[in-house]
Amino acid sequence: DAVVEAAGEVAEGKWDDEFVLDIYQTGSGTSTNMNANEVMARRASQILGKDGGVHPNDHVNFGQSSNDVIPSAIHVSARVALERDLLPALIHLRNALSAKAVAFDHIVKSGRTHLMDATPVRLGQQFGGYSQQLTKGIDRVSRASKELIELALGGTAVGTGINTHPEFAARAIAFLSEELELEFREAEDHFEAQAAKDGVVSTAGALNTIATSFFKIADDVRWLASGPTSGLHEIRIPAIQPGSSIMPGKVNPVMSEAMMMVAARVMGNHTTVTIAGQRGNFELNVM
Repeated sequence: DAVVEAAGEVAEGKWDDEFVLDIYQTGSGTSTNMNANEVMARRASQILGKDGGVHPNDHVNFGQSSNDVIPSAIHVSARVALERDLLPALIHLRNALSAKAVAFDHIVKSGRTHLMDATPVRLGQQFGGYSQQLTKGIDRVSRASKELIELALGGTAVGTGINTHPEFAARAIAFLSEELELEFREAEDHFEAQAAKDGVVSTAGALNTIATSFFKIADDVRWLASGPTSGLHEIRIPAIQPGSSIMPGKVNPVMSEAMMMVAARVMGNHTTVTIAGQRGNFELNVM
């Protein structure tokens, strides 16, 4: 009970200042895992009294290894973020773009290919295309989230499950699913779950695709709002902040450019995840 209470406090962020490690460390995440074990052990000992004697390895880490805990934590945290944060935000944006497609459907403008004037299109059709990009992106992210359902927990050091109770993983994962109200299950093959990170790489690929869509949409909006005198100036965007430091009358496409920066970061993360996914040597991925 003391360990459970301590873990709850850690999850609430009460002891964040005790997590002092840099993200660049041993590839298995052992340092971070032991940091967590040690913080929880010390706090549990405090709860029990002066000589509580809670040990970070023998008690907090009982039946577990960094090699199955860290991969499981990656899947759980990523799936929670996708389902609770990203997908609702994507749906909200898709619906907003769909509404604009309807509102703008009576506006006829020049189409453009190669940045040159082409045959006419309706502004609503253009925004309908953006909405469809988001619809397809939502489907990709939803499918990617399902790649994270399987957890490595129970495989311990090398996937054999040595030094853990045969029912530990099933019970722990059932608890996680109930607490988080998201489906998780024990990995079908623990050797694959710990030696490879293909599900994470696939998920990063879906995020890379949606980032590509965002970059295109944001850049189009920036072009459409360019001007007002010598640019396209087919739409007007809200003034988020005063213009440049030397030309305060300007209204820069702040949100479009911020979105493009975020998209570029996600694309870079995808490359990093791809490289890290290659580092599954023998029975453990160490990046």
